[in-house]
Amino acid sequence: MNYGTVLILFNSPRGGASSFAESEEGVLEEVRAVAASLAKLGIAHREIGLRTLSELPAVLSANPAKLAVNLVEGFSNVVI
Repeated sequence: MNYGTVLILFNSPRGGASSFAESEEGVLEEVRAVAASLAKLGIAHREIGLRTLSELPAVLSANPAKLAVNLVEGFSNVVI
């Protein structure tokens, strides 16, 4: 089956000292695990970090894909 390029979407770490640092590192570990699994299967993928929800439409328009893996847990002012 041809999946094309799979997008791996995640919330970009805020950086600095944050009460969410452990959670953000967990998301990055998940991104690495998904990327490694897709690579092992020979499936092209692209990792895209988002800082705000408003970035999503432009990201999806610029990166058409049949499948996106959503690892976004939240943004600085919005919890999903």
